[in-house]
Amino acid sequence: MKVKNGDTVRVEYTVKLEDGSVFERTPEDRPLEFTMGEKKVVLGFEKAILGMKLNEKKSFTLKPAEGFGERRDSLVKEIPKILVPKDVTLKVGDELKVEVAGSVIPAKVQEINDKVVLLDANHPLAGKTVTFNVKVMSIDKNEGQKRR
Repeated sequence: MKVKNGDTVRVEYTVKLEDGSVFERTPEDRPLEFTMGEKKVVLGFEKAILGMKLNEKKSFTLKPAEGFGERRDSLVKEIPKILVPKDVTLKVGDELKVEVAGSVIPAKVQEINDKVVLLDANHPLAGKTVTFNVKVMSIDKNEGQKRR
C-alpha cells in the first residue's frame, strides 16, 4: 500500500537545519497526521510523502521555495510601544498573535526599545533549507478501514 492523494497519513519526522542541528521532531507518541492534498503541510513535504509505503523511512531536503518560503521583509513590522497595553510585559523571543490582512498569525518579538517593538511574522524556517527524516506510521485510505 502506497500513500496517495486523499489518504490520511501519520508520520514521525525530524527536521534538521543545514548545520545538522535538530529544529523539531514529532513526539514519539504523537505522529503528525494530515490528509494528502489538503495543503495542511508544505508542498515539498507532501510531494516527498506521496508514494511512500507503510513503515517506509525517507530523508529529503527542501529548499525555501518548496518548504517554508523565503523570508519577507514585509512581515517584519515596528509597532509603537505605546500601543502595547500597560499590563502586558513583553520580552524578546515572546510570540504574539497579530492580525495581518484579515488573518491572525504568530509573530515573534525581535527587539524592544523605548519607542517601538519589532515583530517578525515570518515562519521560523522561512529562508532556510531543511532536511526531513520521516517514517510513515499509518495510511488511512478513507475507505472505512484503517491500515497500520
